[in-house]
Amino acid sequence: MSKQMLIETSADEARVAIVENGRLIDFDIEVAAREKLKGNIYKGTIVNVERSLAAVFVDFGAARQGFLPISEIHHDALYAQRGKIDPERPVAEQLHRHQEVVVQVTKDEVGHKGAALTTYLSIPGRYCVLMHSDDGRGGISRKIEDEEARKKAREFLSKLKAPDGLGVIVRTAGMNRTKVELQRDLSALLKTWRGVERAAKIGHAPTLLYREPDMVVRFVRDFLLPDVEEIVVDNPEEFAEASAFFDATMPRQKQLLRLYQEPVPLFAAYGIDGEIARTWQRIVRLPSGGEIVIDPTEALVAIDVNSSKSTRERDPGETAFRTNLEAADEIARQLRLRDLGGIVVIDFIDHASRKHDRELERRLKEALKADKARTAIGRVSKNGTLELTRQRLRRAHVATATLRCAACGGTGVVPTVASRADEVLRELRLRASRHAQRVAAITAHVAVEVANLLFNERRGELDAIAARTGVRLGVLAEFELANGVPRFDEEARPQPLPAALPAAPPPAAVATSPAAPEPAVASDDDELAIEIDVEIDDRLAPEPLAAVTALPPRPAPLASEPTPAPLDPLSEALFGSGPLPPAGYDPTFGAQDSAVDPIPATNGSSAKRRRRRRGRRKRHAPASSGDGTSPQEAQAAGAPGEGMRT
Repeated sequence: MSKQMLIETSADEARVAIVENGRLIDFDIEVAAREKLKGNIYKGTIVNVERSLAAVFVDFGAARQGFLPISEIHHDALYAQRGKIDPERPVAEQLHRHQEVVVQVTKDEVGHKGAALTTYLSIPGRYCVLMHSDDGRGGISRKIEDEEARKKAREFLSKLKAPDGLGVIVRTAGMNRTKVELQRDLSALLKTWRGVERAAKIGHAPTLLYREPDMVVRFVRDFLLPDVEEIVVDNPEEFAEASAFFDATMPRQKQLLRLYQEPVPLFAAYGIDGEIARTWQRIVRLPSGGEIVIDPTEALVAIDVNSSKSTRERDPGETAFRTNLEAADEIARQLRLRDLGGIVVIDFIDHASRKHDRELERRLKEALKADKARTAIGRVSKNGTLELTRQRLRRAHVATATLRCAACGGTGVVPTVASRADEVLRELRLRASRHAQRVAAITAHVAVEVANLLFNERRGELDAIAARTGVRLGVLAEFELANGVPRFDEEARPQPLPAALPAAPPPAAVATSPAAPEPAVASDDDELAIEIDVEIDDRLAPEPLAAVTALPPRPAPLASEPTPAPLDPLSEALFGSGPLPPAGYDPTFGAQDSAVDPIPATNGSSAKRRRRRRGRRKRHAPASSGDGTSPQEAQAAGAPGEGMRT
């Protein structure tokens, strides 16, 4: 038989499969988003001691607290903060809250259940397993059934040197190994064990002390048996990691490792993608035409075997027997692939002969020998059922890669359209009759098929409910209704206002006088007149806003009157030192004919200008007049002082 180990990795997940003669016999998947806890060693803290459950709950850093039975606790794993651990006293009497303890995860979290813990630590290697042992003795793997092989393993085990309090188990892969190889593997395990002990003494709980290797190394370590002929890896990084593991533990078997570099995906090239997809199906077909139906539940796993189209044998008894034998092989394979654990109840086809029942039991036991999980098989009962128990090694792949159906809630069935319509009518009738006084309308949000049925076939019932209760009923179809469960909205009925409203109290105000204001008195016309004298505090008044409009530019200041230019001798003799005469004025005009006025008076304004001009000339006249008398002297003497013009 040709057996191969295929390792395919990607950014989000890693998948490992064991193929025998082109048929998938074991499979595991590890998702990067979900951390694996099984096999890790932690230092945790006891948060609660449940005497009634004979267990304690431990906080070791996970999302949920771990469950640790008291029977799985020994003295070496406890760290006391109040005194010392007494080896002579029972462990259960020395447990208390906030006590630190070293634990190892034996089962990952399942659903709402926390991880299962133990204080009996074990670290697996390639050929040996190092673990706690009170008597210091080791053991042989239960998978080794040959008596000669077990005797040889005991001889090797007696020559291995293990410290006190520790035991060694020889694994199936170490059966054909030499003493040197076993001792080298044990030395590596002892080095890891000492590191865990040192970290436990100095670390503060909760903390991680030991982490299991990644899936590729773990699968090579646990599943590489002598009958595996090739290990194919499609990722260069994982190939390098696996090569390093071979160099450290089994260099002579490194030639089994091969790097896959073809463009076609590894699993597709070997044709096992379809096999993996069938592990998620409820019905599995058998080669003879029969089938098995697998239904996992909360308490157990129910498996039903049906003959279906199996018609190879002429005798019905032989047909049932051959179908049951095929089903036994396939059930053992499906339990491994799906990692179904707990109680498994198998309903085989009834046999007329007890001899066939015994043969079926032997066939099932033989098929389960390749399973790494511990199993216990019962007998075929009179009604054709067989019960077995299987250890769950990891979380089921279906639970990792699927979600519970939102429509059926995981049951696999949903109500029919007619039953859902009846449910809507009952709810509308109940709501409308109970709340008719305060509800004006009720709207039911339902699936499209239910809405069509209510509008077409059950419309009369809707109208009858609305007429009897006085409540408007509506049905609204929704394409994306969560879970298919109808939703109801209610519209409240407007309540009538009372005939007369009580008078509202006057608003608070600041009165001008200390006396309290008189209460308001309603008039005959029910009009309430309220007079409030309010004093407004100027300090509370808002500040005036600053002007934001642009002011017009200020006009330029008037220029000062220019200084008069000096006069020529003739003008100075005629006008004195006053301002110049107006333009066009001839200074010689008056000298030639003093009897004629050069500027005749045309109107009153001109006369006024002339008078102002004459007054200025008198102020700026020269020091002496024509007759040698100064103006001051002439004024004192009573002269008219009309100036120089005559």
